[in-house]
Amino acid sequence: MDRVPSGLEERYRRFLDGRGDDTVALVLSLREKGLERPGEGAWTALVLSRIYHTKGRPSLAASYLRLAAELFRRSPEGRVPAGLHVNRAVIMKAEGRRREAAALLEKTFRVSLERGETLAAAKAAVNLAVIRAEEGRFDEAASFSEFARRTYIGLGMGNGAVSAGLARAFIENLRGNHDEAVEIVHQLGSRPAGGPGDADRRQRLTGLLICAEAHLRMSHTGHASAVLDEIASCRDALELFRPVRIRWVHLMSRLERSRGRGSAAEALSRTALAMAQRCGLECAALQERDPRLAAAPGPRPATPGRHDRRAGAANEDNPASPGDGCPFVTGDPGMISILERIREAAPFPVPVLLTGESGVGKEVVAGLIHRWSGRGALPFIPVNAAALPPGLFESALFGHAKGAFTGAGRERRGLLETAGDGTIFLDEIGELPPGLQAKLLRFLDSGEYYPVGGDTTKKSGARVIAATNRDLESAVESGGFRGDLFHRLSALSFRIPPLRERPGDIRCLCSHFLRSTGEQYGIGPLAAGEAALRLLESHSWPGNARELRNVLLAAAIKRGKGRIAVSDMPPGMLRRALESGSGKDDDPGPHSPGGFIYEARTGPSRKTALRERLRAIEKEQISLALSEASGNMTRAASILGLKRTTLLYRMKRCGLDPRGGGIAR
Repeated sequence: MDRVPSGLEERYRRFLDGRGDDTVALVLSLREKGLERPGEGAWTALVLSRIYHTKGRPSLAASYLRLAAELFRRSPEGRVPAGLHVNRAVIMKAEGRRREAAALLEKTFRVSLERGETLAAAKAAVNLAVIRAEEGRFDEAASFSEFARRTYIGLGMGNGAVSAGLARAFIENLRGNHDEAVEIVHQLGSRPAGGPGDADRRQRLTGLLICAEAHLRMSHTGHASAVLDEIASCRDALELFRPVRIRWVHLMSRLERSRGRGSAAEALSRTALAMAQRCGLECAALQERDPRLAAAPGPRPATPGRHDRRAGAANEDNPASPGDGCPFVTGDPGMISILERIREAAPFPVPVLLTGESGVGKEVVAGLIHRWSGRGALPFIPVNAAALPPGLFESALFGHAKGAFTGAGRERRGLLETAGDGTIFLDEIGELPPGLQAKLLRFLDSGEYYPVGGDTTKKSGARVIAATNRDLESAVESGGFRGDLFHRLSALSFRIPPLRERPGDIRCLCSHFLRSTGEQYGIGPLAAGEAALRLLESHSWPGNARELRNVLLAAAIKRGKGRIAVSDMPPGMLRRALESGSGKDDDPGPHSPGGFIYEARTGPSRKTALRERLRAIEKEQISLALSEASGNMTRAASILGLKRTTLLYRMKRCGLDPRGGGIAR
């Protein structure tokens, strides 16, 4: 089957015609049945890709399209339909990759004709007509649009015939036949084939945009103003179809410029450009029509599919968190394997549960899932379930109605509504009270929720990623956590290993944290000395990467610049290091007080050498502490985390003179 199933096609047409947005329902259907029924899930993912493209979300559209392709390959037929390649080319064009899009459309058109797949050929022809017109190849463009029109009429698809007619109007407008372009659009609204019953709301708005541009090119500002006002009356459609809205704002800027209102025109032009950048859409067409915008300040839009290859840059090969762009630093094979599995699973729109100790980087991993799922341009909202009382947490997540409680003087949007189609990261999910667990479960099942004090349901397409450092399975057994919610959240579950299980990451994390600390606080350059690194490697890191970052931050501030030394480490860490070898000279174990890694004993000479090295390290640490304390024994003992009497005993053992302020005897 090479056509979208009729039920799904009807839901897509309902969306285009403004009769209902079933996005949330489709996402939930894909969550429930996508893996069990890959054929049905593939078509659902394809329709979601179309919807998000129409909404101006190219990255999310591309993500669902990749998922559709994967599910088609898993389906019994095992074949990707040609129409999917047309959708891929349309997204490429929206991202500004015109040449790649044209090449893919040409290949799809040719192969579809050879296989007799006329519908896919017609879809490819419509989009090729637009690209060829933009390239100035008008005759070729016209032949493609005419082929598409006849094919759609032959298949009895009036809606497709309207698309072909709009492509022809677009061609004539660029060719300079503005009156003919307006006439074509008017005919589409009056003739039986492709009449009002066939044209959906988006097509009607597209036709109005073509007419408005034609009138502006003919300097008919009155007609152009009337058409743009008609578009402005469709406020809900402009909110929904962002590419249409961007084009409308741009034409409004041209109208203002034709009226001599330069400042207003420039403000509208910048607005259109900023909107396109935020959506990740191509901005070239807007800039070409207004050359002054080519140097307009503002954020540079990221080009999806192209990645910065500089060291440490945020790209798909060097994963990054969404908030600060810092990479998830790891060289551990096990952690890399986990990240690869997460990346493969990220496009599936199901909840994700991340488990692991505090400080292992669960929020950074959640950010990677957000980005790899195609939602990178959408909101990523972290919420800590343990940080707020239950009442405030419910209000923050779901929002509240006016008068819902004392002090609720106005309605407030919840984070689910703010996230839209983005991602909600619920940290410490194990601390969620039972009442809120039930409400969260309802949202995960239906995509619907009630604001606090509200009596009307709201919908959200937000993806939920949850994290916990608790054993939720044990909590389910003890009754502290709902079993149905646990099973719903753990559709995709990943354990992030603690730092002590990947000690090889300590050195690369040190380099990363010291570099970022220097950039943030304007200190440095900084690097960790070898002895300090070995001390850090000998630590168990119960607080994981977060503890390591804070230890290095304190050491960096203390040192200022240069190489971090063992003496820059926290007193507690130094005390544990000293105590670990103080009474074990005969068998120092795998780690020395200074973090030096020892090999197994091979005889008396090895034992003596180890004892001497321990003494030398201990003497060095005491001397540094005394120097920092200006010879004050009490302060030096405090720095090392020792009692004063213990410090005196160790000074004598190391050959340091307490009366001489620590000078060797």
